[in-house]
Amino acid sequence: MKQYKSDGRYKYHNRGLHYIVEFGWARIEERQQFAKLLKVFQEIYGPEKERIFDEVRGYPVWKTNDYWRSEQNRIAKRRRIYLREESVLSLALLRVE
Repeated sequence: MKQYKSDGRYKYHNRGLHYIVEFGWARIEERQQFAKLLKVFQEIYGPEKERIFDEVRGYPVWKTNDYWRSEQNRIAKRRRIYLREESVLSLALLRVE
């Protein structure tokens, strides 16, 4: 697991998600830790995205979470979690079993 602060070159930086936690692809331990952290962030902030009904347009649209996002890139062989605040990662790591 690697943790670093992003700049304008990285995905979701323009949405305020300035911290990245990156996991490798092949190791089983990193895959399990990624899955556990996803569950913890869903408990803290709710689902990554959800469908809500837009009354103006008249049909459902996807609303993404403003505090965290995840990514699994098979071509680059990496898993990432994008966060708004760095301190939330410490809290999540404490809550992981």
